[in-house]
Amino acid sequence: MLVRRRKIPVFGVVALVLVLLVFAFAQDAKAVVIDLNEIKPLSKIEFTPPEEFAKQTDLVKETPFGDKYLAYQLQLPKEWTSHPSPPKVSKGTDGLGDRVLGIVARYFSPPKKHLRSFFTLEAQELTYEIGAKNWFVNYVMSSGLSLEQIGEERHKQVEALYVEVKGDITYIVRVKVILNGPRMVAARYYVPQELYEEEYVRQAQVIDSFHLTNREERGVEELKIHGFLDQSFFDYPVSWTLDAPYVKSIDRMRAMLYYSTVNGKLDGQINIYLTNKKIGTSRADEIKFYRDKFTIENYELGDYLEAPYMDYHRDMTFGVTQVYAMTPQVSNMIDYELWVSVMEGAEYYYVISLLSPARHEEFYTWARNLEAYRLVVKGIRREDESVDYYQFIK
Repeated sequence: MLVRRRKIPVFGVVALVLVLLVFAFAQDAKAVVIDLNEIKPLSKIEFTPPEEFAKQTDLVKETPFGDKYLAYQLQLPKEWTSHPSPPKVSKGTDGLGDRVLGIVARYFSPPKKHLRSFFTLEAQELTYEIGAKNWFVNYVMSSGLSLEQIGEERHKQVEALYVEVKGDITYIVRVKVILNGPRMVAARYYVPQELYEEEYVRQAQVIDSFHLTNREERGVEELKIHGFLDQSFFDYPVSWTLDAPYVKSIDRMRAMLYYSTVNGKLDGQINIYLTNKKIGTSRADEIKFYRDKFTIENYELGDYLEAPYMDYHRDMTFGVTQVYAMTPQVSNMIDYELWVSVMEGAEYYYVISLLSPARHEEFYTWARNLEAYRLVVKGIRREDESVDYYQFIK
């Protein structure tokens, strides 16, 4: 089973850092950032009894464009109607990727007080890993929307409530965002502000009824496997470049992953270090070993930020992750974050780190880097069943 994060006393600032290489670049204008700690959690709503709700609604099942990743079902009020003509697939860019499908379904309520509520289903084809919640937060920030409430991300989906103005009408929007294979799908129920008090229960229950009927557990990107000989393995997205020195000894081994854009700017870096317990070291020794070697020119280790939840492979008997700010000492360099995970298995200690532009500097870059890091940390393991061990002894 997976080893979950447990309550462990926070190590000192000197505890969880290691040698990294960083390419700093000129500071761009800082993005507008939402502090999720200041956003209210999604309120619980008492739904209409299921039997009564079923009488008030019709079950809708569709597969837009014949795309299995978009197949859905939901319960819509009986008096609602669909858009008279199906939307067309559009291509373009919006800062989130280069293959946008746009609106794939649309339904309207009858007019009330010269106003209509409506439901839309939108989808985007992703090209790299990102979590549903961070995708949505980036969407809200880039669109200038007012986020009112947000839930926790579970099963690659998140639900939220926000305010959006279209023309001269203010809408209260409830949205469910779902990551399904290479698609990000957003189901939204728009209610004019004047009608919200009489319709908010129905809005929440309709969104709750929305489901994708063909959930795909695979990720967005193809994953590669890197093996430290036959001693340990990890997965990583193909969009990241691997730099793994030739292994001279199984006592200490290392590898690096990095992501860079076409202009050569380094956007993220992940380092993986392994130490064999047979050399007589301890976990505390290894933490000190990496801390003593830590140095980044023109940067200093800043504040401790958090100890985030992480999944670890069942081969790990211990795992803890901490996050620190990396503060530039030169005015034209941006802030970074240092994520460090220390793990222990039966035979090895593992230290894995992520160096990324800080979330308040480049949120989408940070979110994409974090998802790749989570994959690496979750996938680090002693053995891999897909490897033919005969190759190591023939």
